[in-house]
Amino acid sequence: MQHGRAADFVGRVFQYGSVKRAFPTWKDFASNFEKEFFLFDEVADAALTLESTAYFQNGRTIDEYIDSFKALWIKADYPDGRHLVLKFRRGMDPKLSRRLGSITRVGPTTLRSRTG
Repeated sequence: MQHGRAADFVGRVFQYGSVKRAFPTWKDFASNFEKEFFLFDEVADAALTLESTAYFQNGRTIDEYIDSFKALWIKADYPDGRHLVLKFRRGMDPKLSRRLGSITRVGPTTLRSRTG
């Protein structure tokens, strides 16, 4: 633990000289630990998930992936746009993403153009 949040946490404990002085009771330790390492902010938690690989499709159906991605996107309050599309494609099953990327013909964009 030489870097990061855990190292900072341990460093602050050592400033007290002993664990017992830093946390007189188990409850004190647990409370401090939870504040330091547990995320209670749903927006931040969703955003962190989208910045990791935890949201990737990984064998789920495309419908399941779309639903979970949309839920994370809404919770994280991400703006709609190119960045979001790239993130969505990055998390898709690679075969499906390649196939989607190879589609060159875009279909009609309105109901009227589809029905004639």
